[in-house]
Amino acid sequence: MRVTLHPCYILHQRDYRETSKLLEVFSSEHGRVSLVARGVKRKSFRNGHLLQINRKLDLAWSGRGDLYTLINLESGYPALEIQGRRLLSAFYVNELLMRLLHRHDAHPQLFRIYEHTLHALQSGENEERVLRCFEIELLKELGYGPVLDHAIDTGRKVEPGRDYHFQINHGPMEAAKPGKDSIPVAGNTLLALARGELESPEAIRQTKRIMRGIIAQHLGGKPLASRKMYQEYLHLAGSE
Repeated sequence: MRVTLHPCYILHQRDYRETSKLLEVFSSEHGRVSLVARGVKRKSFRNGHLLQINRKLDLAWSGRGDLYTLINLESGYPALEIQGRRLLSAFYVNELLMRLLHRHDAHPQLFRIYEHTLHALQSGENEERVLRCFEIELLKELGYGPVLDHAIDTGRKVEPGRDYHFQINHGPMEAAKPGKDSIPVAGNTLLALARGELESPEAIRQTKRIMRGIIAQHLGGKPLASRKMYQEYLHLAGSE
């Protein structure tokens, strides 16, 4: 198979042998794709220095199976400048894509959402709100979107002024069901999340607990490396 130049983002890269790199990219047309960039560390490799995480590039590749060979790259897009804690948040978003997306499964709408998320992180928007909105849109795109508009135990519509208990495996319930998979949540939060309009600190906090529980299920219990990096960063920043 031969794929012509089209927009992609670099999600991850690592060295491969002496002169090459292995890349995980998010393609606007082909979803998550693994590439080998042969000889990219040689000075003679044109534009090799542009292969940076979170960089948007036009890429082309060829081959078969699950690992393709990069054959061309062009840059017609400005580089993003995401730094510090926000850069670690971008790494978290990248890791979610690598862990939850199947290879070669195209998600053009999710590609646009991902791009918007990176630009929002760069522009200084509320970091927690940006991440929560990305998480819910990712789950919806993959068919894992939770029930948010009605209580699963009664079937009644969620009311703004009422409190609920969100069951990770099912959704919001009116009746309390204690346990580690039951999260107290306000009706206002559920409705705001459904609209993608999280604004209040309390809604963002409650949504974070819900999203963390749902995503953990789909990750099969394996922790996220980016979350550990984020926690270590906060620890070091707090000790300075």
